[in-house]
Amino acid sequence: MSLRVSQLFCLILLIEAIVVYFAAPKIYNYNFNVFCSVQYAISVGIYLFLKKKKNYFDFDCVFFTGYFFVTLFYPVFMYENDPTRFFAFQYDFDANIIPQASALALVGINAYIFGSFLHKPKSSEARKYGLKDFIPNNHLSFITAVTFLLYILTGGYAALGGAYSGDEVQKSAISSYVFIFTPAFLLSTIIIEFYNLRTKNMFKFQFKNLNKITLFISLMFVFLMLATGSRTVPMQVILLCGGLLTLFFKPISFVRFVFLAFLGMGVMFLVVLARGYQQQGNFSLVDIAMDLIINNRNSYAAIEYVRTNGITWGMSMSASFLSPVPFLQNIVITLFGIDPFTMSSSIVITKMTLGEVGELGLGTNIIADIYMSFGFPGVVLLMTGLGYFISMTLDKAKTNIYALVCYGIMMSYAVFLVRAEFFFFLRFLVWGIIIVYISKLYRVKFVLRKKIE
Repeated sequence: MSLRVSQLFCLILLIEAIVVYFAAPKIYNYNFNVFCSVQYAISVGIYLFLKKKKNYFDFDCVFFTGYFFVTLFYPVFMYENDPTRFFAFQYDFDANIIPQASALALVGINAYIFGSFLHKPKSSEARKYGLKDFIPNNHLSFITAVTFLLYILTGGYAALGGAYSGDEVQKSAISSYVFIFTPAFLLSTIIIEFYNLRTKNMFKFQFKNLNKITLFISLMFVFLMLATGSRTVPMQVILLCGGLLTLFFKPISFVRFVFLAFLGMGVMFLVVLARGYQQQGNFSLVDIAMDLIINNRNSYAAIEYVRTNGITWGMSMSASFLSPVPFLQNIVITLFGIDPFTMSSSIVITKMTLGEVGELGLGTNIIADIYMSFGFPGVVLLMTGLGYFISMTLDKAKTNIYALVCYGIMMSYAVFLVRAEFFFFLRFLVWGIIIVYISKLYRVKFVLRKKIE
């Protein structure tokens, strides 16, 4: 099927989703939620068919899986049977908003799908040349180790473990700032390592070509972070490595992807159990996806907020948008007298629900964040842009290091982006590009010095 026909087909799906959204019932309707979920599955199935993927362990498939749990799972599988199983749903919300939220989720995913087909892929002839330059990364591994060591020495690591175990441990303010840099350098190091592996052998992954320093530091970091009960950055590392390994060397079939998805969710839940997880009542399989499912409520809260207060015109996503520039948030707050509690949709939702912002946070999700800032048009436009961006960077990742950085960072956020702010990835994406640029510059100067000598 030609690209134009695929674009037209996906545009029809998007228009249908928009019609469904405006036809959503004003009161709770279970059958309508089921319809949206079925339509979601159909849209994703058509997308995968049109894309003719050879590798299913990519951003799209991971994102689609998480997106369903975050936006559509609760109203179909839990609201009727066990509506208050998870703590977030024990706070009141208007159930009549649920159909609109389900339809909005359907619009968002179809906008993403349409945006993905707006990008025209390169020809296979242009792809075969691959990557050509070798970029040193031992210095990045060293910086990763140093920043993580500083994080440990300043009390951040002990405080993180205490937060999950229930033991209060004081940490210095500097530990939080130091740790911001550790994942940025680690993810950049891993991306460069796969870039180098691809340069050495375009067609086969060879363990002997792997930088043992990078491997050791990555494994130690993941192990030590999991030991505290933290899963966020370890999951990012795992997703990044798996995404680039399957992109370059070992494509994964759909059946294997489904198996790995369930296996991954199970393993991450074991980490939750290890840190002392307790749930009222008997264990249920839905508990495995609890961290995703609880974010369904944020869609309802966002819609309720907009009905009462109107859209924020980007204010509620400004914190993550400004995050790439250190201290820029504080500068903007001081210069313009902005209330910092209004700069993040997760904080707005928490304050709206609990009345205050404390240790307990209710979070947000990608659709809630966009809708709170720019309403329905924002969901259509920004999700279309996200689909286009992912398709473009994935297509160019095998031939352009900066596209590889962008896709690699996005792949590492494929799970967490659905339950976070839209620009949640922006800091590490911008920093990753800068880190790789400086590393390439370092290599060029080194080569020139060698030639002069």
